Amino acid sequence: MQRVLFNFLLAMEAVLANRMRALLTGLGILFGVAAVIAMLAIGSGAKQSILERMKLIGANSIVIKAVVLDPESEQEGNAQSGAGESADGGQKEGGKRPWSPGLTLADLESIQNTLPQVERVSPEIVLPSSIIEAGKLEKGRCIGVTNDFFYLNNITLSQGNFFHPEHLR
Repeated sequence: MQRVLFNFLLAMEAVLANRMRALLTGLGILFGVAAVIAMLAIGSGAKQSILERMKLIGANSIVIKAVVLDPESEQEGNAQSGAGESADGGQKEGGKRPWSPGLTLADLESIQNTLPQVERVSPEIVLPSSIIEAGKLEKGRCIGVTNDFFYLNNITLSQGNFFHPEHLR
C-alpha cells in the first residue's frame, strides 16, 4: 500500500511541477473524447436519415428511370461506334434506333396489365423551365405526376384536391 501511495504522491508532484503540460494533456484527452462522441452522433444521425428516406420509398417499391441521351452525346456515341445517322432521325437500317429514349405511357399500361403484383404505378415527366420571380429569371423544373405519386411517397394534401381522372388524360 505504501508503494501505491508513494507513486500517487510522485505523480501529483510531477503534475504540479509541469502545470502547463498537465493542462494541455487534459485538454487533449477532453477534445479527443468529444470528437469520438461527435463522430458517433453524426454517424447515427446519418443512419437514421437514410432509414427514414428508405421508409418513404417503401420496401416494395421499384423506381425505374429512363436514360435520355442529349443530342450531342448521341452523335458522339454514333461516331465512336461507327453507326451512321440517316435522314430519318438517327435510325439504323431496319428502322430501329440504337437506344431507347425511355418508357412510354404504353409501357406503363403494359406493366400494369402484365404484372398482377404491381399495385400502383406513378409515371413522372420532368421538363426544364424558366421561372420569373420578383423580376429575376431562374431555371427550374416542372414535374408532372399522377395521383399515385402522392400515395407512393406518403404525401398528404393540406389544401386543394387531387387530380380528377379527366385531368390525367
